[in-house]
Amino acid sequence: MTEVLEISSDNITELQSLFHLTPNLGDKILKQPGKSNSSIYVYRKAQDVCVTLLKGDSYSISFKYRFPTLFRQYARWNASKKIAQYDDAHIKKYGEIQITPAKAGLYVLYDRDGIIIYVGIAENLNERLYNHINSSDFRDHIYLIDTYLIENEFDRENLEGCIINTLFPIFNKDKALYPSMSNQYLEGNPYSYTNCNLTSLEESAQCRKITTIDNLLMSLWNTGVPVGSEYNWIKDQRENWIKEIATKFNITNDDVLQDALIFTRHANEVGEEDICDENLKKNIFSSSCWLEKFY
Repeated sequence: MTEVLEISSDNITELQSLFHLTPNLGDKILKQPGKSNSSIYVYRKAQDVCVTLLKGDSYSISFKYRFPTLFRQYARWNASKKIAQYDDAHIKKYGEIQITPAKAGLYVLYDRDGIIIYVGIAENLNERLYNHINSSDFRDHIYLIDTYLIENEFDRENLEGCIINTLFPIFNKDKALYPSMSNQYLEGNPYSYTNCNLTSLEESAQCRKITTIDNLLMSLWNTGVPVGSEYNWIKDQRENWIKEIATKFNITNDDVLQDALIFTRHANEVGEEDICDENLKKNIFSSSCWLEKFY
């Protein structure tokens, strides 16, 4: 189980000594049990990441790297089509945001609750993700997919090991410095995806071949976004809309996206959420919060 440590005046000297970066008061550090009674400490400041594996009083492993820039996030239904690398007709039909890229890179798989279940690399992301959706042991748990384009094979291999031991995905075994968590995860009866148990928000997102987060943001956009205009809206308006929402509620862009993900998991439709649901009472997309700021 990952533990979150907050830097305080009581522990700052001890925790600063673990990293090549200098944590500040209030910063968060992740602590994960490692193999052979070791502990893994992770400190991340923006894209700069330091990881230290500590066993006893000595540093067994310590490394620093830069987390890659996200190319695009996809929903599981965006990985259901396999394309050739230069299949322009297919790409034109489904859109650049609606089908995973047939390019080399790294990917991070999330379940419906936002738990990271797998990190991998591929020469062709589209083909690898298609195979995961259709034949992997965890195929029924894949919900969201983050993709990173990385052409250099050595960089991909190196980053895969670094990111596995930063994010602690459930089903990774190779390169993992921590014990497997798959049995514990499965015993918790995690959400299993099927076509018959989608909310209306999810069904609409699947139909438009976009993520549930983007579908929610589009549905609340001033004039709405017509079907077929998704790519242009995401390219031209998405970031500004997220910033506007964040400013209205005095929160960060990441907070907006996190509330959007939670809302789409717990509400069947915009304006039809369960007002007694504890997950939604303070969610900015719940009717009471949203109407107060935008109407």
